[in-house]
Amino acid sequence: VVGRSRRSGRVSAMQRLLRTAVVESTDFARARAHANEGTAGGAVDVVAVIDFSGSMAGVLPEIVTSLGAVRNRLPAGSRLAALSLEGREINALPFSDQWGRTIDALKAKRGAGETSVQTLRSALIKIEEERHWRGARKALIFSDAATGGQRQTELESRIRRLIDRGIEVHLFCMPSQSQADRLEWLRLSRALRLEDPSVLYGRRVGFL
Repeated sequence: VVGRSRRSGRVSAMQRLLRTAVVESTDFARARAHANEGTAGGAVDVVAVIDFSGSMAGVLPEIVTSLGAVRNRLPAGSRLAALSLEGREINALPFSDQWGRTIDALKAKRGAGETSVQTLRSALIKIEEERHWRGARKALIFSDAATGGQRQTELESRIRRLIDRGIEVHLFCMPSQSQADRLEWLRLSRALRLEDPSVLYGRRVGFL
């Protein structure tokens, strides 16, 4: 028996009910859930790292729009910040509970140029150095930065440092990635015990 619960509900809500039953009856899952509740009435602070390179242009509108769906599933008071990777530049939008304004600012940007793994690593350093967290911490990473078929040990180290600081990291595979890059993202997710990055972000919103 994985878990027990006296909760009831519609069959359409079975997945949520099962997840609740497991969390409530499993010590480590219950502890993790409490740790993620945050300090502002369960509010969550989300940082979206978005690669605005030319190769991402086709999926950027969907990514930015999906942030609105993320907001709808989070508690009141949750905030959004964003780091847009534009060539070698990293442009930051600070934490705000006005998600619509941040999303509109991101919608106004256009994909161009190329983003390197080094720029992505630099963005993760900025997250690590962030001092204005309030609630539970989450980082969403949307990038197709080319790995050149190389094992990204430095990137792995940077993500691990975020996890060690209590930041829940979500790494997403992009349609524009090469097979080699997708495999490296999968390796990173296994090494760091992240959720499967091959699942499209649109289907992952409910698990944030």
